[in-house]
Amino acid sequence: MARQPVQLVEQQRALGRYLATFREAAGLFQADIARSVPCHRTTVTHAEAGSQLPDSHFWETVDRVVGANGALLAKYDSLIQAKESYKADQIAARRARAQAAAQEIAAARRSQERGARNLASHPLVDVRQLTSQLDDIAQRYETLPSVSLLAEAGQCHASIGLLLRYAQSEPGRRELHAAATASATLMSQLVWDVSGRRDYTTTVAYCDEAIAHGRECGDAIAVAHAELMEAATATLHAAIDLLEGTRGGGGLTVVFGAGRELYPWRNEQAVHDVQDRLLALVART
Repeated sequence: MARQPVQLVEQQRALGRYLATFREAAGLFQADIARSVPCHRTTVTHAEAGSQLPDSHFWETVDRVVGANGALLAKYDSLIQAKESYKADQIAARRARAQAAAQEIAAARRSQERGARNLASHPLVDVRQLTSQLDDIAQRYETLPSVSLLAEAGQCHASIGLLLRYAQSEPGRRELHAAATASATLMSQLVWDVSGRRDYTTTVAYCDEAIAHGRECGDAIAVAHAELMEAATATLHAAIDLLEGTRGGGGLTVVFGAGRELYPWRNEQAVHDVQDRLLALVART
């Protein structure tokens, strides 16, 4: 009742008063009406108070029983029509609000894309700002927890991707691919750290991005580095998984063989992570 407009509430109460008037005029009690419907007496009580609206069968029956000659039924039908009209108005208003909100979202999206296209027409300054931001994040990575840097790095990576989507000039795209190579590489390391060095799937996906962007900008060193790190660390971690399951046997040979292959990159953070896991495993066996 509280959610209905006052007009509908009053109209329903008026219908209940009509019912009580006709019932009393016919010399009937609420229990008589209840037996005729049939229904519980409290249903009649609530209907007369306007706090409940029984269905059409109730009103067809009571209209006949009290001798209202269609007057009660007409009042009931009028109330139902008013309720349906109110409901239709509410649905239309909600639809209009939703459409307005959708238009605002679409306009904001178009504005964002226009801004991205404008930036993409001369992206060198902006990509250099993003590259500077990446360098700053990489420096802070040495002293701060990875979890505190992940969101900022992810936003930076997404911004580079948005610029790249609309960039048209070849020099601009080349710089953006170079920046994307660096940001994807950084994201792979951050995700690896934050996941406790367990999320292979997302980490490898970022490595794949770094490889793809490195190829686009012609950075053969970055491509080779990413490919080697991806393959070597994946192989070694798979071997460690095998060793954890078997506690020895041929797993040790595979693990330490892969470790020797990674030796030239022993100063890389990812290799340190692998070695830490390997040492922890050996300590437990």
